[in-house]
Amino acid sequence: MAFDYFRRVGVEVAVVEVGLGGRLDSTNIITPELSIITNIGIDHTLFLGETLPEIAAEKAGIIKKCKPVVIGERDDEIDKVFIEKAAAENSEIVFAEDKFNIAQVNENDDYLEFKIDRIEGEQIDVAYSLTGLYQQKNIVTILAAVDELRRKVFEISDDAVREGLENVQELTGLTGRWQKIASRPDMIVDTGHNAHGVSFVAQQLTKCMQRYSKLHVIWGMASDKRPENVIPLLPENAKYYYTQADSPRSMSADELAEIGRKFNREGSSYSSVTEALLEAKRNATSNDLIFIGGSNYVVAEVL
Repeated sequence: MAFDYFRRVGVEVAVVEVGLGGRLDSTNIITPELSIITNIGIDHTLFLGETLPEIAAEKAGIIKKCKPVVIGERDDEIDKVFIEKAAAENSEIVFAEDKFNIAQVNENDDYLEFKIDRIEGEQIDVAYSLTGLYQQKNIVTILAAVDELRRKVFEISDDAVREGLENVQELTGLTGRWQKIASRPDMIVDTGHNAHGVSFVAQQLTKCMQRYSKLHVIWGMASDKRPENVIPLLPENAKYYYTQADSPRSMSADELAEIGRKFNREGSSYSSVTEALLEAKRNATSNDLIFIGGSNYVVAEVL
């Protein structure tokens, strides 16, 4: 339906994100100008496989004959999966990390400010309005993708790239990515929900806790995730509120709380996100931080 709508209204360029894997995803009926694979983590194992190479093979299904592909992150365990698939499709493969290197990152409340070295060229200065530290991985993927599109005679100016990066939320309506939604106490939401994403979220929480007295974590997950791989990554010195979104896919709050206890992330369980949020607000002082995450559904309810 979306593709039919794009055709009717004359969309010139569409950025299409697959749902789960790629190979069998319904969006994979298209023949793209460029394929992009950001990174591979253990997720959706029921459908995609139990190992990184198995999951990578499903993701590689979006690589099309004679169409280039950009790979966001190198990984010795799975690089050959992409290289072999690209060779089979006669597709040029570009590893973003071979093209760009981040020389410096400065953080503030509004932007991540990057100095990025082009391996064969000049240094690039950009400000990125998505401030999650994991965006350091995404920024080089974006720049590599822009380069490939320019080679295909797309006209994309440096000013357009800078404007896009500086105004992501306003231009796209994207929400839920390391987004501050309240002050005193500060409240931050992030939709990272697998081990790969949560590891970056946990690093950023630990880093920013230098500014706060106490951390309150409202946490819920979908039932097809692996909380035993994710919860241990979260900061140990925090007060936890385990909850469940109003979705049949949600894992029960009681089950999450039990797993949390096993890993010394003890907390109470709450049958609704609203209940958990109200309790965290009651307990938090103005100099505390409340973090909400673990599931797109949980973050969506809060927003």
